[in-house]
Amino acid sequence: MNYDELYNDDEAEIPFYYDNDCRPQEHKVSVNMEHFESPKRLYEYLDSQVYSHAAYKKALSLFMWKHLHGHTSGALLIAGNSGSGKTEMIRTLSRIYYNIHIADGASIVPTGYKGDSSLTAQISSLDFSSKNNPPVLVIDEADKLFHKGTTSWADTGLISELLKFIEGGSYNIGTTVKPRYIDTTGLAVILLGSFSSLTDCKPSHSIGFNADIISGFSSHIMLNKKQIMAQLPTELQGRISQVVILDNFSEDDYYNILTDERYSPVVRLSREYGLNLSISDEKYHEIAHEAFVSHTGVRQMNNIVSAYLDEQLFSDPNIKEITIA
Repeated sequence: MNYDELYNDDEAEIPFYYDNDCRPQEHKVSVNMEHFESPKRLYEYLDSQVYSHAAYKKALSLFMWKHLHGHTSGALLIAGNSGSGKTEMIRTLSRIYYNIHIADGASIVPTGYKGDSSLTAQISSLDFSSKNNPPVLVIDEADKLFHKGTTSWADTGLISELLKFIEGGSYNIGTTVKPRYIDTTGLAVILLGSFSSLTDCKPSHSIGFNADIISGFSSHIMLNKKQIMAQLPTELQGRISQVVILDNFSEDDYYNILTDERYSPVVRLSREYGLNLSISDEKYHEIAHEAFVSHTGVRQMNNIVSAYLDEQLFSDPNIKEITIA
């Protein structure tokens, strides 16, 4: 949607403080179609940017390739523990494909509620005018939205709205007085969820020296497709074209991410700040261990490395060499 389309009736006046240089512009980001020549080509790009999860990369590559060729059918659902890289894969894709919007499923409310977190607001952020680059709506923490749509929010029609996006059709993103319809037939929907309600451990009631000690979460509990589908509203289950379940990362996986130049937050931050940031092997193992035992994953490793860097930059913002032993 461009500016002129938003102000296409006689009653709407263009604010005087908008000159031509300041008006909201249409998307100017070009899509590098070389990455989308084939599913394999897109897979190779994702593999060069994100560690592991081959099944996720393959499913996403095929899903996007079919979407660009008008063959999208149903939603893609990705399940995995928090910090496993579900959202990072989508962010990586968005660097080469602009028409993607990531919404927070935990904060989404039905259309008609106040605020900018309604489902209508989410698709309003997408460009429906491009036939070559059709829109993609990604709902992060979708399991929270499912729960909301089947419990106290059931009578609001939250899930029914989502189904309209997945199935496609004419949808009003305006108001009853001033309707504005878009065709969601070309919209692709990707759902991401941790499904933590299935993996969170319940505290043990055993006591004594031989009692099991549970720290609130167990990384060995694996999700399965049957469990996940049971968490979905019945009417949504048949609209899911594929379910991909991510493997849990081991401590060695986190160490490999830190030390591999393709994925390491250390390398990324060094490039971003134009400095040489080096970390000892002992510290790498310490960071990997923290990410594993805390179950906060890649996100936590990024935070730890950033915290080390921030401390040094506070002391000397012009520093070019940082060594953390």
